Amino acid sequence: MIGRASDQAVGSAGTGFSQVVARELKELLDLLNVKKPPIAISTGVSVLFAQPTIIVEVEYRAWSHDGKLRHPTRECCLRLG
Repeated sequence: MIGRASDQAVGSAGTGFSQVVARELKELLDLLNVKKPPIAISTGVSVLFAQPTIIVEVEYRAWSHDGKLRHPTRECCLRLG
């Protein structure tokens, strides 16, 4: 799930991760787990939430009419805090 600083969910990036990076990111997100979503979202799927302390650089094609990213791909991560 990708959220903006304005507390809005704008999409998700499912590509741009090697298996090693995905495993490391999962371990980091497990440490940052919270019960309530830190951003306003509406989803019908099971989602685990994390403290919003990771900044992710994302490449995308465009913004959709409903304010979501089109074809987002993770480029790099920076952890804050």
